Amino acid sequence: MIGLKGVWITQKIMAFNEAERLYASKDLVAAEEWYQKARGNHSIQYKELELAARLQMLAPITAIKQSLTVIAEEADDAWQARDFAVLMQVYDKLQQIRGTYMVPKSQYASYYRQISGTMQLSERIIEHLQQFKRSFDEQMTDNIKKRLFEEETFRANLLHIPAFIYGSSAKKEQQLRTKFKLYDEAKLAHLASGGNFQGMLSEAVRLINVYAELNFTSSWVYPKTEKLAATMMEKDVEQDQVSAFIIHAKAYTSFMDSTHKDSGMQTYLRNQIRAWMRKAGKLVYKGNYQQGIDLYNMLAAYQDTKAEIKAAELVWAIAEPARLLPALGSNQSYSHVINGQHQFGAKTYVIAVDPSNRLTYARWDNADQIQSWNMVLPEDISSIRRLSIEKHLSTKSQPVLLLETASETRKAKYTAFFAGVDPQIPLFQFEADGYETAADGSLLVSNPNVADAAGRNAIYERHGSRYQLMSFQSDYTMIAAQDLLNYYNVKVQFTCNIVLLEGGDVYGETGSGYVKLTGNYPFQTGLITVTGSFHEYAELNVNQELYKIPVFQVELAEQPK
Repeated sequence: MIGLKGVWITQKIMAFNEAERLYASKDLVAAEEWYQKARGNHSIQYKELELAARLQMLAPITAIKQSLTVIAEEADDAWQARDFAVLMQVYDKLQQIRGTYMVPKSQYASYYRQISGTMQLSERIIEHLQQFKRSFDEQMTDNIKKRLFEEETFRANLLHIPAFIYGSSAKKEQQLRTKFKLYDEAKLAHLASGGNFQGMLSEAVRLINVYAELNFTSSWVYPKTEKLAATMMEKDVEQDQVSAFIIHAKAYTSFMDSTHKDSGMQTYLRNQIRAWMRKAGKLVYKGNYQQGIDLYNMLAAYQDTKAEIKAAELVWAIAEPARLLPALGSNQSYSHVINGQHQFGAKTYVIAVDPSNRLTYARWDNADQIQSWNMVLPEDISSIRRLSIEKHLSTKSQPVLLLETASETRKAKYTAFFAGVDPQIPLFQFEADGYETAADGSLLVSNPNVADAAGRNAIYERHGSRYQLMSFQSDYTMIAAQDLLNYYNVKVQFTCNIVLLEGGDVYGETGSGYVKLTGNYPFQTGLITVTGSFHEYAELNVNQELYKIPVFQVELAEQPK
């Protein structure tokens, strides 16, 4: 132990002497190192005051060495732990220390360079940065190769790597633009190839924002996104996938709005929508109404097509008015269907009877409203012969319906009522052999089934909301006697002068000739008014001249008033 202590004593004395020599030669960095060795040797108290004074004077060098030693150790530890954030913190600390000693005209600049060079600190830091750079590059390449784009911290990390690692700021930007462009385009293409249109757009927006936060230009993101979007939407058009196109078009429009970009895609989208709008119009024009309306409905997700759909439905309703009627069950159908256009305040209307004896009147009015009325008919459906519109009695806004049903005593039973009004309260109802509507709105009913009307024509007139029997019409035509020959087989009434009773035959003078009167009446000479008709001719010898005269069958004879 005595011998070993003697060695330590010798080493301390030698260390101090070497420090003094180096100090005298102005090699202060090396001197400081030997002074530290001497101070660390406690084998003997040797010139401790001088040693302390020297180290006090060389304290800045000591501080530099200590700081750089810590930096070197932390840098190595950061690389071993693959902790880039810590390495950059170490790098920032190194820059702060360097800035302290490497200011212009600093008396410690040379000492700093000497100490740093001896430690090869710059080389070690550069090596670690280059290693991290290579790992980030490999991460990008591996993501592209595996099509896994989840871990992407490399962007910010590569941008944080100092420019001198790339060679210069310009080279750094150029290299990163090339790498980021390759990576981002591969990722966007991967999303597009998988049909993830919205995902691609969302990623594009995210990339633009990421680069904006990193203060790095990303001029390739939008053009690539636009190209991929155009390709996907062109495929939609080729496959006639309208709904998919609309979804994509809306998403891309939102993308343009969010990125404040304007491009030719807007024109493309508008033109394609217009093309499909024209197609829908042509489908409707050609009678493919449902296809046209379906297309309009799909396009409604992009723009307002309510007017076009309404117009198409109207055209369809005009072409097929039965569409306005409520749907019936299977194996059921409407009967006695009536329809028309541009009447009764409607663009189109339909009237029909369903199997349950319910009449429906539906219309598309001039205000573009669809209206419908249901009425239970008073007659069993099996007895309905005909349902029609009584045009002479209908108004501009409301049709009058005429229901013809079976009758046991007459040719038909006629019931008229306003459409939309309870048919149990008819405008008129009678059983008859027929009827006519006069210009004044009255009805001339043939042989109605009412008292004293057999074989006669009854006149019905409207009072309030109903028609009533007012009188009977004469069943003959009043004529001048000389015109009789013009009314063959027609019931007429005329006045003549009976001039000859011969052998039971009665002859009357007509003014232009004679007429033979027949019938069970007590005729006598003089004026008489007769009602009846002629169906044949007879010969009359007057003063040896034969005349062919009409034979008039008298049904009623009376003295003229």
